[in-house]
Amino acid sequence: MIFVEITQSGGRSAHKMKDFLGGFAFFFIYHFKLIYNETWVFPENDCNNHVAMYNILDPDIVVERPTNEIIYVDITKKTYKYASKGMPFHEVERIYNELVDLQNKNSNCSIIYRMKHIHCPIKVSDVYNWEKMKLIKNGTYKKFTDYLKYRYSLTSFTNHKYLPIEKGYLNVVVHIRKGDVFNTGNKDKHNHHNIDYFVKIIDNFKKLKLPLNIIILSETWNGYNGDDVRSLENKKDDNTLISIILEKCLYEYFMNVIEKTDVFVSAIGYGGFSDLVSIYKNDNTILILNDVKRHYRFDDSMNNEIIKTTHDGDFDVNLLKKNILDKT
Repeated sequence: MIFVEITQSGGRSAHKMKDFLGGFAFFFIYHFKLIYNETWVFPENDCNNHVAMYNILDPDIVVERPTNEIIYVDITKKTYKYASKGMPFHEVERIYNELVDLQNKNSNCSIIYRMKHIHCPIKVSDVYNWEKMKLIKNGTYKKFTDYLKYRYSLTSFTNHKYLPIEKGYLNVVVHIRKGDVFNTGNKDKHNHHNIDYFVKIIDNFKKLKLPLNIIILSETWNGYNGDDVRSLENKKDDNTLISIILEKCLYEYFMNVIEKTDVFVSAIGYGGFSDLVSIYKNDNTILILNDVKRHYRFDDSMNNEIIKTTHDGDFDVNLLKKNILDKT
């Protein structure tokens, strides 16, 4: 048999999840099971590693190392040339053919394709895009994401926190990644260090002329007082409620975000929390996002579930209003 082994590459919760889900993509495309190893560490309650809440240790997919003779095929960070962009499909197909050929020549052995500290080898959004391009079997993306949602629904995680959802309002959750508003000093990495994008987003929502309940989720951070995020509360008016949630850990709100949100506004930078919401959300939640700085990038609107913004925060308000009315 052919297996995939992911050596987790570090980072916080979403970074870890993207590593693991890149491995799961191999299963849903090629039916290669994953090898469990010592880097798969899932503490019960750690704000830097909340992977346990996603319940991905399915024994039907994640298995122990086989006991027969093993042939390893390794790819490491030093030899990996695609960085966070993920593998292009032609490279994935080349790997698949190489592994199958190796298995055919060594039928008594197990073949393990090892990815060592390779971040995001296949992005979940790649699976969607490849299916749309007819490169993989129709229905693969839905099968993949339905599976992830099902496994999450079985979670034993209990530290859920609840958003101030309001009946009779359009409930909008805005994720502001701390790196997008707090200048870390690394200007090459982050090119957005103020709140203007989100001011424009809120101004555009007000053009809907609907009762709005806008909930802003952002993180606390050493050396950052959060005043610019809190200043968005000044945008509230008689038709617009605004709540500010600044916490060390946002994942305790994840369940409520994916189940109760009418519209989710993604962080403008590489916000992994936003990327995970994009694949775990329910079908009625509309995404507002700028995909220039996204790891998960969808080539189309996903049947109008996605509305893309300019870098300044402009988007098609009329299209959003139509989508909202279509879903009610």
